[in-house]
Amino acid sequence: MNETILKYFMIMYFLLYYGVLFVLNSYLVYKRTGKNPYVLGKSKGILSFTENGIKITGIIIPLIVIIFILSKEIYQWLVPIEYLEKIYLDLIGISIMHLGFVICLTAQFYMRSSWRIGIDVDDQVKLITAGVFKYSRNPFFLGTFLSYLGFFLVLPNILSFTVGTVYYFLIQIQVRLEEDNLVNTLGNSYHDYCVKVRRWI
Repeated sequence: MNETILKYFMIMYFLLYYGVLFVLNSYLVYKRTGKNPYVLGKSKGILSFTENGIKITGIIIPLIVIIFILSKEIYQWLVPIEYLEKIYLDLIGISIMHLGFVICLTAQFYMRSSWRIGIDVDDQVKLITAGVFKYSRNPFFLGTFLSYLGFFLVLPNILSFTVGTVYYFLIQIQVRLEEDNLVNTLGNSYHDYCVKVRRWI
């Protein structure tokens, strides 16, 4: 794919991705509830380690984009995987990124004011079972992982592969910690939901 087009796509995608999913939605939740939904990394122990790891991966991805846009020479330090730099993989990656974004946006729509970035153990939890939550217990994490996977296909390099792999294992831990919190908070209603709906899809 034309490099200039790819650069413009990356700029627009990540402005929308971070701007809409995190900045705008956090502001809207705060306006409705008076609470900051961003609680990532404010806990202790393994939860803090996991959430801070997720936060770091979320910072590294746009840094890779910035390096790709600004300097070919520095981008080479990330060790591009040249045999994956194919137009058809770019198109597949872009499609997967769009799918991930739509899933995240849809999950936020159904969560509305219940949406949080991280686990807030002190907050009252509401069980959401409508929309995409009929098919996945963790659609937002599913969407973000798909976005990372698509990103790797578009910009295949050792760092994007490492970040995506680390993120995959971190969210495996994170969702289980969230599920433990929901079981403790919601009891049988969440257990029954888990019986009906898969963790991912």
